[in-house]
Amino acid sequence: MTSEHFNPICTMKIIKQKDALVFRKQGKTLDVLAREYPMGNPDLNIAEVIIRGRYPEKGWAVNRVSTMMVYILSGTVRIAIKGKRPETLTVGDAVEIQAGEEYSLDPDGVVRLLPASTPAWTPEQHQTVE
Repeated sequence: MTSEHFNPICTMKIIKQKDALVFRKQGKTLDVLAREYPMGNPDLNIAEVIIRGRYPEKGWAVNRVSTMMVYILSGTVRIAIKGKRPETLTVGDAVEIQAGEEYSLDPDGVVRLLPASTPAWTPEQHQTVE
C-alpha cells in the first residue's frame, strides 16, 4: 500500500457474532431472533434477523426515524407496505423501507434478513400500529 492511500485517521471497528446483542420476540405464531451489531455509530447500524411467522402478528410495523435497506440472506418473504402492492422477495433481493412507512413481513417458513438502518435503528423509534 502506498502512503497516498493510507489514512491514519480512519479506524476499522469489528464486532464478532459472539459479541452481538441478541433479542428475541415470540408470540402465538411469531418467532423473531435478532442479532444487533453495536458499532457505536449513530448514523448507521446493521443486524441479522431470523423470522418465522408474520411480523408483526397483527397490524403494521413502522420505524418513525430510521430508513432500512433489507437484504434477503435466505428464504422467501412477502413484504407489504401500506398503500403499495405486496411483493415477494427471495435470496439476493433487497428492499428499502423509508422511515414512516408501515410494513409487514410474512415469510414462507423461515426467512433470514440483513437490515441496515440509517440513522441507527433503536427500539424506541420502532412501533406496531393497527
